[in-house]
Amino acid sequence: MQEAGGGPLVLGVDDAHLLDAMSAALVHQFALQANGFVVVTIRTGGPATPDPVVALWKDGLAERLEIQPLGRDEADELVACGLRGQVDGTTLDWLWRLTRGNPLFLRELILGGLASGALSVASGVWRWDGPMIAPPRLIELVEACLGGLDSPERDLLELVAFGEPLGVGLLERMVAAPVLIAAERKGLLSVERTRQRMEVRSVHPLYGQVVRIQTSALG
Repeated sequence: MQEAGGGPLVLGVDDAHLLDAMSAALVHQFALQANGFVVVTIRTGGPATPDPVVALWKDGLAERLEIQPLGRDEADELVACGLRGQVDGTTLDWLWRLTRGNPLFLRELILGGLASGALSVASGVWRWDGPMIAPPRLIELVEACLGGLDSPERDLLELVAFGEPLGVGLLERMVAAPVLIAAERKGLLSVERTRQRMEVRSVHPLYGQVVRIQTSALG
């Protein structure tokens, strides 16, 4: 309390879904104290969040806020501000299509483009030259989101990544129904109705790209 100057203590925990059981319990215990509060972040679609962390909002010890992806205008503005200059419209289009406004994915994709030289400035305008491929750090982040999948689920993601969009009827003849249902419930696949059929896609464009990159040519 002396270090806090008599004020409330604040504990910040990033990626709280990765905490071990003892650390998660300590965070929960800290939140119970009247002289402090916690700010934790968890990533949806990742490993299961420890029960003591889930209890923070279930027991009313913390307020849960869902951070939504950026809108198109917000994403474009963020890119321009980050690069401190005008950005080519085609580049902005591709950044939006791949990241769908996810700030973390957007950041890592831009940093990767700068590091590789694919993203550079010419005549005062930033442009991406060549294919827009996820850099290693972004691949690691996406793989973390896809972690904990069993073999049938991974096989399903590979099938969708290379063939999307695929009709539900076709997938049901190739994949066991429980596997398909589990993948959708885990937020790995999206199902959309068109005029002709129900179509299945990767829930995020980068998921499909990373799965294709990581899939062995030998099967």
